[in-house]
Amino acid sequence: GRILLRPSGTEQVVRVMVEAPTGEEAKAQLAEEIGRLPDAVAACVGGGSNAMGIFNAFLDDPSVRLFGFNTWSVLAPQALLGVLAVGVLYAAVRRVSGPRAALLAGAVLALTPVAALMFRFNNPDALLVLSMVVAAYCAQHALDRESSRWWLVAAGVALGIGFLAKMLQVFLVV
Repeated sequence: GRILLRPSGTEQVVRVMVEAPTGEEAKAQLAEEIGRLPDAVAACVGGGSNAMGIFNAFLDDPSVRLFGFNTWSVLAPQALLGVLAVGVLYAAVRRVSGPRAALLAGAVLALTPVAALMFRFNNPDALLVLSMVVAAYCAQHALDRESSRWWLVAAGVALGIGFLAKMLQVFLVV
């Protein structure tokens, strides 16, 4: 009953012929450039990436911290920004037009092909969309007679975050 898992021949060839030389070359270049080992090494691992070879060169060096990230750790925040944008849009439209229109607006944002693609890739567009929707929501609150001036300040902060994300494109809402 015991199952022994070991690397197949192909994995051994990739490790010896591709990954090990890549890591050793990176280690040599770093030693030449900075004269010492780096404090940390980061590489994208998984998904067929050969970047794991960089780690192999530094496994025996306890002073070097190794950080590996995969596609989920990069893309999950983008998807979360999309969900937040849909939620804030729902809240903004609900204040003015009721829950049916809010549901329709949120569905349109979530299901528009461009938005669906944008929230699946690592680019600043997801943060730009969220900051613009938050700015519109805050400006909508600022227009109420009983509201505080801080809503207008919050709208400006949201536009500032959008500006940092994608420069002048955020001013399309102004």
